Amino acid sequence: MKKKSGKITEVIALMAVYIGGLILFRILNKLGSDSSTMEKLPDNLVTVAIAISGIVTGAGMAFIEFNVLPRIAHLPRRLYTLSRFLITTTTVISGIVLVQILFARIYLDKSWAATFMDTGIFLQTGIFWSSFIYLMLFSIVLNMFKVVHYHIGPGTMFNFITGKYRIPQEEDRIFLFIDLKSSTTIAEQLGHARYSRLLNTCFNDLAEVIRFHEAEIYQFVGDEAVLTWRTDADQKKARCIKLFYDFKNRLAQNRTLYLDKFGIFPEFKAAAHTGLVSASEAQGGKRELLYHGDVLNTCARILELCSRYKKELLLSESVADWIRQSPDYTLEHVEECILRGKEEYTSVFEVRQAQAATV
Repeated sequence: MKKKSGKITEVIALMAVYIGGLILFRILNKLGSDSSTMEKLPDNLVTVAIAISGIVTGAGMAFIEFNVLPRIAHLPRRLYTLSRFLITTTTVISGIVLVQILFARIYLDKSWAATFMDTGIFLQTGIFWSSFIYLMLFSIVLNMFKVVHYHIGPGTMFNFITGKYRIPQEEDRIFLFIDLKSSTTIAEQLGHARYSRLLNTCFNDLAEVIRFHEAEIYQFVGDEAVLTWRTDADQKKARCIKLFYDFKNRLAQNRTLYLDKFGIFPEFKAAAHTGLVSASEAQGGKRELLYHGDVLNTCARILELCSRYKKELLLSESVADWIRQSPDYTLEHVEECILRGKEEYTSVFEVRQAQAATV
């Protein structure tokens, strides 16, 4: 249910973005100066035409993202790029031409023969070509924005643009470390190429869950993902715990796919901890956000305990305190120990889900 809701939200967002982009194009370009059906429409109907174009194009792009691109992801890079370009081109042209046909038939009451003749003329006009070039460039820029947005998280991109972390900032954050179980054995069994494809498939499933829970991706390191949230925005929701179980459930839903494709079903372990960290922007050739502090070291050490005690999700006491009264989870104290590299005792808890989560 959550997965369906997230897709609907993204479809609506894409439609709104394309409508907004076409409105901007209308303002900047005035839809050209060639003679065509569009120029015979009053301004209020041009607005309707823009909305319909945005809906068609946005819905088409959403369909491509959800249903077409995953099916051609296995293609060689050049063939995949060419296929994606051709599919996007077809979608953009369809969105523009559909509006032309609709208004020729409905508003101008033309016959089908006249409509197709008018459409043929329309495809040669400056209005069509300027609209087509604009939408193609708009789609490329939007896709680049989406890639960066999904890669670094919803809030981080804005912070980079505004230069928030040029001077180190102290922040209270939650960190969730997620790591593939028995990764060395799996890598030896599959070989490096198939193992890499396995990780890509797993992290693609994880990416869907990350978007839903609005996590920020700090790092992907080998077979490990490090996610983070601001504590003040997440403490009551405990999204780090929900995300892990939603990810686990998503993998279970795709169990047959993993077994058929790789001959194994991947399982993950995770650890969560929270506290103050220093956040700063790396000033080298590649700009990236860096977090420093004992919180990350402690979380990494807690993750190591998952293998020792054969647990899938361990929490520090500060995170465990958030869900002590929650009916959705049960807590069990695992150990109070001195973690590697530390001098003080740390209480570690196992969390289990009371009910199956759904994405």
